[in-house]
Amino acid sequence: DKKALEILALYTKTELKKLPTEAHSIVRECKGSPLVLSLIGALLKEKPNRWPYYLSQLQQKQFKRIRKSSSYDYDALDQAMAASIE
Repeated sequence: DKKALEILALYTKTELKKLPTEAHSIVRECKGSPLVLSLIGALLKEKPNRWPYYLSQLQQKQFKRIRKSSSYDYDALDQAMAASIE
């Protein structure tokens, strides 16, 4: 879990100790997948108030909504995210 949290901290430019509680839940939901963590981390860097939103989308397996929030408009990314956490 620590390595996964470090990925989120790196992408969001947040100190590890200052990550919100949602960070731990996001790591748990995506099972520490570096692919999912890096995508969500990059999105959170741009919109740091969306931690609850991305956690909710992960919990509901709404990978398409996560992808549509990014500039990665490739359907295969949805499948890759799903495969990386199953």
